[in-house]
Amino acid sequence: MNRKTFIVLLGVLFAGATSSVAATLPDACGSDQVKFSVKTQRSHSAVPDPAAGQAQVVFIEKMNEEGMGAFCLGCNVTTRVGVDGTWAGANKGDSYFTYAVTPGEHHLCVNWQSALRALASKAEALAFTAEAGKTYYFETSVLMKQEDAGQRQSYVEDRLHLKQVNTDEGQYLAKASAMSRWKAKK
Repeated sequence: MNRKTFIVLLGVLFAGATSSVAATLPDACGSDQVKFSVKTQRSHSAVPDPAAGQAQVVFIEKMNEEGMGAFCLGCNVTTRVGVDGTWAGANKGDSYFTYAVTPGEHHLCVNWQSALRALASKAEALAFTAEAGKTYYFETSVLMKQEDAGQRQSYVEDRLHLKQVNTDEGQYLAKASAMSRWKAKK
């Protein structure tokens, strides 16, 4: 990594200045006080079928680092995933985890876990209706973009997006990702 890129990345880290003020999150999320530590494990096993009378939800995080180069400080973003107002778990980098839900309407949320207020406030929410015996796939896209601004690299944007994907795409994304093993920090 060259010196200019390092300086830009340090600037990004400190530009948002940390804050003890809790982020305002959608109702589908959990408490902002809950933080996760996440470890990932390469696993190419199939996503399990849902338990009887339940639906299976697969949450997949996909990183997109446009122009960030070979070294990207902070590119393995941790996203927290909420279901109906409670945290269901977390992903880090290109990873996924599964979560069982009962049939009916559910409200989902993803939030960028960060000490930086500008990033910690990034969240998205959506609702879906689950049917027993079905598996649903949701992708969290994390975009970190940097562009060349003449003699120095300039940090341009970061974005978080949650969307439902079809079964074929979801199975492929899960197979190409690591499995998340998360634990709430105390």
